[in-house]
Amino acid sequence: MSGEYIVSRDDWSLHRKGEIDRERHREKVREAIKKNLADVVSEERLMSII
Repeated sequence: MSGEYIVSRDDWSLHRKGEIDRERHREKVREAIKKNLADVVSEERLMSII
């Protein structure tokens, strides 16, 4: 026996961090669109595409 020990602990708080961040980003995008919807819809360049 070498007398060396390795102690490890999984940090499960990081396990869902990507999913949580993705949902928070999605919500911020929705809020920004709602807040600026009139500007987005009336944007002249968008109207010429449609």
